[in-house]
Amino acid sequence: MKKLMNCLKRAKSNEQGAAVVIVAVSMTVLLAFAGAAVDFGMVYLNTSQLQTALDAGVMAGAARLPDTVLAESTAKEYIEKNGVPAQDIQISFGDNNSVISAESEKAMGATFLKIIGIDVMPYAAAASAQRAVETLGGPFDYKIFSGDPDYTLTLGGNFNIAGSVHSNGSLNANPAKGNITGTAQACKNVNINTYTTTVGHTEAGVGKINMVDFSNVVSENMPGSYGIVWDASYVNAQWTKQYWNGNIKITGNTHVSNQVVINGNVYIDGNLTINGGAPVCVLNGNLYVNGTIEFNNTTVVNGCVFAKNNIYFKGGGLSLNTTSTVCVYSQQGSIDISTASSEVRGMIYAPNGTVQIAGGTTTFYGSIIGNRVSGIPANLLMKDPDVTLPFIHSSYKIRLVR
Repeated sequence: MKKLMNCLKRAKSNEQGAAVVIVAVSMTVLLAFAGAAVDFGMVYLNTSQLQTALDAGVMAGAARLPDTVLAESTAKEYIEKNGVPAQDIQISFGDNNSVISAESEKAMGATFLKIIGIDVMPYAAAASAQRAVETLGGPFDYKIFSGDPDYTLTLGGNFNIAGSVHSNGSLNANPAKGNITGTAQACKNVNINTYTTTVGHTEAGVGKINMVDFSNVVSENMPGSYGIVWDASYVNAQWTKQYWNGNIKITGNTHVSNQVVINGNVYIDGNLTINGGAPVCVLNGNLYVNGTIEFNNTTVVNGCVFAKNNIYFKGGGLSLNTTSTVCVYSQQGSIDISTASSEVRGMIYAPNGTVQIAGGTTTFYGSIIGNRVSGIPANLLMKDPDVTLPFIHSSYKIRLVR
């Protein structure tokens, strides 16, 4: 009996010793987990701070693209403003210098995880931002667009349109031969002669699409000041061919009797009429008329023609350099164009008037947009632009990309 009692006492003592060991081990494990939570929490906090700094840096830097030197310095400046030293940041560029990227790998010393032999905890972040062109959208998403809800857009002749056509009213396509690769759509009725016309898709009863404010394009393309200022009487008195070189402002109704070559940007506060032999005008620049324009013979345009009111291309009409981008824009009036066989890269825009186009075979890389579009060249081929059309871009959008 005595021996039994001694055995029980020894067993109880061993259990107490084991319990102490278990408690000690458990406390160590719990402390390790607690320490890990604290250290990993600091890693998360530092990573978040680094990510925020890189995001801010690339967003600021992207606004300076495509100047990569200025973009890099701006990005690093904003990274440091967000509390992160920029010396360990790697900056790179891509997509024709429209994307800026920043990345960094850093490390922090562990505090509690040293108990289990972890002294250093690495962390990293990366960010990229793009300076992307934001197009005006709306009517500019279509090859031909008619905005009047009470008008029927009629397509005849022969046409091959690589894209979509929209009418805020009705649409009637009854050509000798026609093809629309995209969508033929209208807010009201769509009538397609299926015997002579092929269409990618037809939509009737779609929502109305509003015209886009284009007024900022004038200020973006015309200079803020003019080195040469003339009264219209000076121009009107000339009887020989004229050459306007530089940035010129002319005050008053202007009448050119015998051709003009414009090498620069011209602002006319009044109406403009140009007469003479072909070409009656060669425009190597941009022209804005705060009134009506009449080109009374073949006109060669290598730039933009802006007018507050109507624009008329008469006689031989509009002849275009095939490598130039062209914008013809009437703020409040109509645009009337006759063209010989030609290629046009650009856009015609009359948001408050009628676009009237007539002529022979025309290949058009761009869009024809009017409150009404009336008259299509006998043979019309419309394609996507194969050169940059800067005047249909409203702004540049800065966005993060991953």
